[in-house]
Amino acid sequence: MSRIVRFIRSAVIDILLLISVSLAAGHYQKGVAAMTKPVICGIGPAVLDQRLLVDPSVFLEGRKLDVQMEDSPGGGCLNSLRAARQFGGDCRPLVFVGNDPARRHLAALLNEEFSDAVMLPMLQRTRRSVLCGNTCATIRPPMVNQTLPESARQHLRNADLVIVAPLTGRDTAVVADVLQQTTCSILLLSDSQLADAETAAQLSRLATWTIVNRRELAGWTGCESLEAGLLVLQGLGVENLLVTGADGVVMLHSGEQEFQPSFSVPCNGTTVGAGDTFTGTFAAMLAEGQPWREAVRLGQAAAAMHLTRTFTVETSQQLKDVAEELPTVPVDLPPLPFRRRGLRRRLSPLSVGIALAATLMTGTLLNLSGYFA
Repeated sequence: MSRIVRFIRSAVIDILLLISVSLAAGHYQKGVAAMTKPVICGIGPAVLDQRLLVDPSVFLEGRKLDVQMEDSPGGGCLNSLRAARQFGGDCRPLVFVGNDPARRHLAALLNEEFSDAVMLPMLQRTRRSVLCGNTCATIRPPMVNQTLPESARQHLRNADLVIVAPLTGRDTAVVADVLQQTTCSILLLSDSQLADAETAAQLSRLATWTIVNRRELAGWTGCESLEAGLLVLQGLGVENLLVTGADGVVMLHSGEQEFQPSFSVPCNGTTVGAGDTFTGTFAAMLAEGQPWREAVRLGQAAAAMHLTRTFTVETSQQLKDVAEELPTVPVDLPPLPFRRRGLRRRLSPLSVGIALAATLMTGTLLNLSGYFA
């Protein structure tokens, strides 16, 4: 009888240990996953968007109107991070502002959405935009300081990926400084920056990827033909470039050209924001470790969902399910290499828990065999 009691007691202890180890492994794995979310930084001007809540057609010469205005933080940097954040990344904005009352108002609005936003008072004044319908009028004050603070450089060095939003042609030194701090970067360029083709190419060579649309490519190269424009940029040493368009994305990578067609979806309203959605999703997928071709395809899927106003996915797998109808693209090549701190683990905590559980079960079976021996 005493042997039976000892066996039952040993078996109960083993079962309790098995449950404890399994629970601990699960909690530990969740904790590690939370700590290893990819860090995506966006750097660029923050804009105080002031939207007129009125039908644009009522604007008639010589007529005074009483209107409502709605203030919100905007700009390509923030809009791209909003898209990237849909997929669980740790998104941190570093935004250029002025040292003026608009900065304080913008900071209060921004804090509601990005509590860890870093304000860099390097502009003569904070950018403002007045929006009415699809029309946007923006003031773009120049930078009064071309030197990044060391704290901002540290943020950039610690990020897994950095989105560099458009600045002006006068800010080349700042953009170059930003790109030199990064391990993986996505560069967006304004018309002002693209006006100097060689300087824009120099910045592009410092970036991991550069994204422009068809109109911007024509302004950059002076070529109406897409093929001729790409040849010009290859001659300038540009290697990794995405050219977006309504029909798809032309991908230039290490001298090789490929084309990924877009979704064919109806546009419910406006195309405003589709480019930022593509950029943010492309960034999130790269930071997650997706191959770059797949990141392009998923970025297009997210942009299509934005156009139809149905952007509700929260994981890359959900986005892949949406993108299934797209033509198959080769994804057997490895993703573009960049440092991903904290994204890989040598041994899964769950596998450790399973191994310990198997050991305990083996001990139980041995006890059982000893009893019946």
